[in-house]
Amino acid sequence: MRLNFFFKKVAYRGCRMSKHERDHVAKSRCRRLAKRVPEGFRKSIGGWCKSMLCGSPVYAKEHSFNNIRLRLCAFVLNISPFLLLDFSNLFEAVCKALEVCPVGKYSTRMNILSTGICLGVYLVSIGVIEESVLLQMRKIKIRRSKDRVVRTITFDDFLKVQNIISLFYTIKPVLEVTYLAVVSFLFYSGTRISGLIHLQLADCDFITKRILLRNQKGGKDVYVAINASLEPYLLNYLKIRTETNYSNFFINPSTGEPFTIDRIEKIIRSIHTKAGISFGGAHAYRRGFATYYASKNIPITHIQMMLGHSDINTTLLYINHNQNEVLTQMRTW
Repeated sequence: MRLNFFFKKVAYRGCRMSKHERDHVAKSRCRRLAKRVPEGFRKSIGGWCKSMLCGSPVYAKEHSFNNIRLRLCAFVLNISPFLLLDFSNLFEAVCKALEVCPVGKYSTRMNILSTGICLGVYLVSIGVIEESVLLQMRKIKIRRSKDRVVRTITFDDFLKVQNIISLFYTIKPVLEVTYLAVVSFLFYSGTRISGLIHLQLADCDFITKRILLRNQKGGKDVYVAINASLEPYLLNYLKIRTETNYSNFFINPSTGEPFTIDRIEKIIRSIHTKAGISFGGAHAYRRGFATYYASKNIPITHIQMMLGHSDINTTLLYINHNQNEVLTQMRTW
């Protein structure tokens, strides 16, 4: 696969614009990225992209082309300037790229490291580098900045989102009920977006009031409670769900197929725009879940268990305390 064609394909699939605009953006991104790649890299990295990123249908389905584009950009813009043509100094190039990248750019640094590891797996398989180099890269730890801004959907924001869905989708009751069920499930269960799209009908037990989420992050199975706030939305959704060809719980009524990560994110961002919320995708609801139940005096260890975190410090990062709420509680002490 030619590298220029790969750039164009990735840039094209990652844009949410009209067909004419996507063609223009794809060509311009293709030219800009291709100019930064040394001539000697084009054949070598083309094979890596095809085998490691495009060769796996599961990877393309799970992570979408947005993730692929991030990894490709991380290689082109950050790693390739320090890399020799024979790829023998991959570990040193990744370390130099991490040194140059600002500490506050957590996502960029994680993309650099994951791209280096992904490329390292491919190079080990073809015998270019030793496996010890790959083990060294896996030991690198990327830490978050302490003063980073956490995007959280508060309970007031969640109510605003529900009102917007009811207002804009009243003429389409099926979409209204489905979207209300999706955002309510994200907020009241604290589930990752991957857990939502892979949720099966057989794993939802309304008798014992719990949902089994299989193979979550780290390969863990997590149980989620169906509380009194969430149950009505799920039951209303099941009444209008007519698709019988798929076992997934949430089905896109527009296509009759299971939701994808990109589709859920696009729906949520569209609703946020209409509600005047300028930030946050699906993961902001997970942080909102932690903040909401912490304000209800639920023990932090219980919230950690519901979120499936192995480290309680990760759970503490999810909780965003409002200063006014803190002052209100202090007055009652």
